[in-house]
Amino acid sequence: MSIDQQSILAQFEKLENELSALMICDEWCSLPFYEREKRSTVVSAILERVHKEGFPQPENDPMRPSLFMPFAALKGYDHMIEQITNNEGA
Repeated sequence: MSIDQQSILAQFEKLENELSALMICDEWCSLPFYEREKRSTVVSAILERVHKEGFPQPENDPMRPSLFMPFAALKGYDHMIEQITNNEGA
């Protein structure tokens, strides 16, 4: 098994352990049955997807900035963006 495969397997096992720990968490015991069942289904779906497709890789999405356009209407948004840009450049 290559180093990459070992790393991916280790990441998957870690994810499995963390998600399994969520399902036995004391907080879940106080939830109604249907909510525990719903959460269990979501956790299982995450594990299945990661197992089939691997871990998602970060990608640049050219449309992502458009998600933040509604914030441009907020007062002071341009100033805040300018401050962040200046701080990153410093």
